[in-house]
Amino acid sequence: MPGSLRYTSATGERITVLHDVTFSGTNTHSGATTISGTTTLSGATTVSGALTASGAVNLTGLAITDPGNVTKAIPVTKEGVCAMTSAGAETRTLAIPAHIGQSMVLVCDTYVGDIVVTVAAAVNVANNNTLTFGVVSDACELVGVSVGGALVWQIGWNDGVALSTV
Repeated sequence: MPGSLRYTSATGERITVLHDVTFSGTNTHSGATTISGTTTLSGATTVSGALTASGAVNLTGLAITDPGNVTKAIPVTKEGVCAMTSAGAETRTLAIPAHIGQSMVLVCDTYVGDIVVTVAAAVNVANNNTLTFGVVSDACELVGVSVGGALVWQIGWNDGVALSTV
């Protein structure tokens, strides 16, 4: 039934979206969720249980503001993409992740000089904790994991970012 929204209460805990829909504000759902069509999620959206999506799913609110060379600390309060801009040689810091599974992509969006990010703990088995973005489009993904019971970032993928140890 195109254009419809079906929700089953707490006894069945099921929601099915059969056409284009936008969820905004705070949305929480547990149980089976099926989405087809173009769906936009903005605001705080939590899905617990199986999520099946077909068609375009647009997630807004994933931009992490570049703190620049003055504030320096990249926020770790949410997951998303931090597009960094340099006006010359600059530094940033990155604290431990907020939770296991948190994902953050760091990318050099505008390059005038190197951006050096010092992470609170090692990001790989070589004990590297320093990421140097040396050209525009250098990028890497960091994922929150538990290592020896401690919450740390691990490199998910790396495209051009130089890794070193301070």
